[in-house]
This record gives sequence, structure tokens and C-alpha cells, in this order.
Amino acid sequence: MAYSSDIAKTLTQQLTRFVTLNRHQLAGHVANLDFWMAEVRHCFEVIDGYGQRFNRMKKAEGKHVAEHHTIKIDPVDPC
Repeated sequence: MAYSSDIAKTLTQQLTRFVTLNRHQLAGHVANLDFWMAEVRHCFEVIDGYGQRFNRMKKAEGKHVAEHHTIKIDPVDPC
């Protein structure tokens, strides 16, 4: 979930920084409020969709293993 938490952290840091800006600087960011709102929505979509994406990934891995008789090699337990 590193991607999900990374974009959430980056967006949070950026939005938190807005409170330290002077009024004229903040006005510039307010002019792009639709962009920032879209970024927040995107972040929520990424976080909310994590479970479904993870399940699809695991299902696809299992299907590939079954179809190709893949053998898992574990360097920690070579047996």
C-alpha cells in the first residue's frame, strides 16, 4: 500500500503548507481549487480501491500459478 500512503502523505503535506502562506500566495492556490479538490478525490479513490485491486492481483497470481504450474522459490526456506 506504499503508493496509496505515499500520495496521501504528499497531498496532505502540500495542503497543510497552504495555512502558512501569505494571502496573495494563497489566492494563487485558491484559483486552482478545482485541481486540488480533484487530487483529494483521486487520493480517496486510490485508498478506497486498494482492497479490490489487491484481490484482483492475488486472483491473477493464483490463476497464473495454476495455469503455468509455477513453483515458488523461497530463499529463506529452500526446501
